[in-house]
Amino acid sequence: MKILFWNCRGVLRREVKRHCKFLVKAFSLNILVLLKTHTQEAGMNKFLKTMEMEFEGAGIPGSGHSGGIIVCWNKLFDQISWCKGTEQVAYLIIQEPRGNPWILVGVYANPDGKQRRYVWSETTEVLKEGLPTLLGGDFNTLLGQEDRRGGAPFRMTSDVLAFRQWVNENHLQTIEQKGQTFTLCNNRHGSARTWEAIDRAFVTHSWMVEYPSAIAQVLLRRASDHSPIILNSDIQPPVGRKPFRFERIWFEYPDLPNVVEKG
Repeated sequence: MKILFWNCRGVLRREVKRHCKFLVKAFSLNILVLLKTHTQEAGMNKFLKTMEMEFEGAGIPGSGHSGGIIVCWNKLFDQISWCKGTEQVAYLIIQEPRGNPWILVGVYANPDGKQRRYVWSETTEVLKEGLPTLLGGDFNTLLGQEDRRGGAPFRMTSDVLAFRQWVNENHLQTIEQKGQTFTLCNNRHGSARTWEAIDRAFVTHSWMVEYPSAIAQVLLRRASDHSPIILNSDIQPPVGRKPFRFERIWFEYPDLPNVVEKG
């Protein structure tokens, strides 16, 4: 299963639709979780129509230029079903041909800390059910100092502590991440420029047991100040020895000739 999580900041913008089409084809995506869509139900239907692909979907309306979640999936996968949605969270049930059913949770946490805490309490109740669960999206807060570069110094606020408590109490795990370290840039210049890692994916232990080799790939930013994240649960663990491959970047290593000669 290949899933896109992306705070696209307006799903009907031309560059967003174009990039979604590209990502679907380039990565053979099964599910798109689009956040901060800025649209109502009619806008969601328009988006699906202009995608010109075999996708169906459901969503949570935005309010003006804030919020909104759209989840769409390939019609060929009849094992995917919409469960429910609230203002900040969308739920799907996934039943893959081989394996147990699991829950997919798309999150767009409110920028306001008080509103954001509804995400922690609501998802905790779902996690108590014990089904394997994957939660991904824009959590709009940091876990630690390593999640920010530049800008104001990191502070251990009550919002950060609440986020950490939610992760720890629900025994959530992060998935191996490749690509970009940070998922958001404010696009300012000089000392005002900041990068943050607020978009991410968490899983329960039971989900990780089912998909131990899953990875999350953070792509370059396009059409939004947030990076798309593609989660791939189809990765197969390596078998046997890997073949040797020469990496082009090695040409930049100054001692390469000596290393080759000694080898």
